[in-house]
Amino acid sequence: MFNKKIVTLKVLLVINEVIKRLNRLPRWTSMDNKPPYNELNKQALDSNIACLLAKYAEAHGKTIIWENLPKVAIYRAFQKAYIFFDTRRETIEAVLEVGGIPKSVIEEKTIEVIKEHTNEDFGDFICEGLNSSYEMRIFKASRRIANLVELKELSLSNNPNVIEKKFRQIISSLEQYSDIPGVLEFSNADGSYFDVLLQISSQRNINRFNYTDVFSDFSILRNQNRWAVQMAPINCSVLGHEIDAATWGYFIGLEAFGDEKIATSMWESLLTHDQPEAYTNDMPSPFKKLIPGFRPALGKYEEKLLQVNLYDKLPDFMADFIQSNMMDAPENKHLFPYLKGADYLSADSECWRQYQMGSRDTYFYKNAMLDFENELKKGTYILPPNCKRLHDYFMRYAFACVKDFLELEAELENEEI
Repeated sequence: MFNKKIVTLKVLLVINEVIKRLNRLPRWTSMDNKPPYNELNKQALDSNIACLLAKYAEAHGKTIIWENLPKVAIYRAFQKAYIFFDTRRETIEAVLEVGGIPKSVIEEKTIEVIKEHTNEDFGDFICEGLNSSYEMRIFKASRRIANLVELKELSLSNNPNVIEKKFRQIISSLEQYSDIPGVLEFSNADGSYFDVLLQISSQRNINRFNYTDVFSDFSILRNQNRWAVQMAPINCSVLGHEIDAATWGYFIGLEAFGDEKIATSMWESLLTHDQPEAYTNDMPSPFKKLIPGFRPALGKYEEKLLQVNLYDKLPDFMADFIQSNMMDAPENKHLFPYLKGADYLSADSECWRQYQMGSRDTYFYKNAMLDFENELKKGTYILPPNCKRLHDYFMRYAFACVKDFLELEAELENEEI
């Protein structure tokens, strides 16, 4: 049951810390991995696959408690950030077996850690009944399917024998989830569903609208650094940004409306809100504002690309699910100011991470964060009270990091040349 203690400033600061840890946590360290293979990107891919798999299972007769999906994602984020780190669960379970320790201790300690870092109410809200839920099993299957997707990408730069061995191990571990409709279809590396999952993760080998003779490849969402021209010491990819923004959208929905269904809807919407950027690249907001009429034209162009490259490759029920969840869909019109609030609160968090890593680039504060502050003052975008307090914290932190540099810039701007 939701109550106000679930979305306190303390809880939001802890969630921010979890996101920071996931952004820093590398994956596939035993292989020729690359910086974009971090745990935040993986959590984004897991959650996207879980939503599609849940929709597939629902269409094939299974009952899905959709409100459990963001809770499982948050539970698993804590577990990765504070329990597993970059150690495989299988390794930890093998050690537990040697020590005669029950495997259930992992779940027990996860709940304990969540409550210790947040509060009892938040822990009960997120964890109650999850481990025995169908939605948790969907996520466990999705995690393995996401591993297959990443291995497919990594196969281009790694020993094929090692890749093949890991592939077989994962396929074998998926047998315990074969009763979930869609698992076999989604994990078939030669199938059409797997191609869609590759699109979500890496955007490889997709036909670009009707320009296939000119473009043969797409931007890779996990490779797109959202702050590419700034002094950004930590890579914040478009893919990772999606789960980042979705998480903030969930808490904004809970605090603003006190309604799990609305919060879940916002989480689902923000999970795919930057999917079109796979076809167009991450265009900075200042550029989109520069040319009159560019934004609506870009929206129409993106819709055509989504239709050909995503919707047309899926059954109608799945395409309709994704389309109706898009941030600018008519169904989300009443939520749009809150969804954009989550989108920009995620940017706040990313800017905060840059300053945590030592950047002194004034752009993050002077442009990205102050622009959001101005939109909040005008009421264009909306944050409920505690989420607004988190934004204020990010602003104060950023200002403290660049105060002297802002004063120097102002001094030089006023100097006659």
